[in-house]
Amino acid sequence: MKTTTALISGLLFACGTSTATLEGILEGIESGGLGLQPGIIRFADEPILITVPPEAVVGTPIVIHLTTYGGGCMWKGPTETTVTELTVIVAPFDDVRIPDSGTICPAHIATFKHSAEVTFERAGEASVAVRGREWPGNESFERLFRVIVQ
Repeated sequence: MKTTTALISGLLFACGTSTATLEGILEGIESGGLGLQPGIIRFADEPILITVPPEAVVGTPIVIHLTTYGGGCMWKGPTETTVTELTVIVAPFDDVRIPDSGTICPAHIATFKHSAEVTFERAGEASVAVRGREWPGNESFERLFRVIVQ
């Protein structure tokens, strides 16, 4: 895998993309971060793309949109949503896989569009937490939103 890392790093350097970031992602994959992983919502200096409507009507669904970031060995996974009265947790996941022997991951940054439909059953002030990861650092990331439900 180290040869793959060096090759991809060289390709990214030639394209003007940060090699340190991709090397960190590859090291995370090498250390067992395979399968479904919390989505990367905050990635380096890229924008955090989350849209939550500020208002909702009881019984009428709203849609929460967000984007996660990945690379050539990552694919969009499911988005889990938990609603407990006026508290919502949205957690996107993406799938990380190592390709077959002799194949390398394409050296590009990918974006994955996730969405969650939420319906509130009572009026009040709702709290929406969008949870995932930030990279570099592979740390937990959470962004909170307030929704007024009428």
